[in-house]
Amino acid sequence: MNVVKKIDQNFEEYICIALFSIMTLLVSAQIFARFIFNFPLEWSEELSRFVFIWLVYVAIALAAKHNRHLKMEIGEKTIAKKTGNWIYYFSDVIWLTFNVFMIFYGTQMVQTLLGSIQVSAVTRINMGLVYIIVPIGFTIMSLRIIQNMIRRRNTASQPDHIQGSVVDNELDVQDKIKNVF
Repeated sequence: MNVVKKIDQNFEEYICIALFSIMTLLVSAQIFARFIFNFPLEWSEELSRFVFIWLVYVAIALAAKHNRHLKMEIGEKTIAKKTGNWIYYFSDVIWLTFNVFMIFYGTQMVQTLLGSIQVSAVTRINMGLVYIIVPIGFTIMSLRIIQNMIRRRNTASQPDHIQGSVVDNELDVQDKIKNVF
């Protein structure tokens, strides 16, 4: 159970670290090969671009997990906690609706691409494999939004500030970053 909890708490962090490391290695190999051996590796540039796309979508889910996306912060000091929590809940429902839309149409796009002959120019990777991260990323993000909604509901009677706000999450993010390492 402890392993499952650690994965739940750090999944996006581990994936982001791995993807960023892979991207860094690919770009470094490209630079090294081009300037030391005068032999550019075309595939590393294209592959690092695809890894970057994956990194962006996983990082979006990571930001959602920590409530770090840009959204309207309505005077936390002036709004009643209960009202503020309802505003956050309503904005999360709208966000989830958008995510369901993206998951549905992203899945359709991936199915179309996987069934086509469209491949990348250099590595010859089917483009459906590159864009499969769209529905995956939005699914992970949706799960994290739902977790935040449940957490906000379960802790609504606690501190004086709005649950799920930037003030609430700043210390949580710093503690979790320390726990990853």
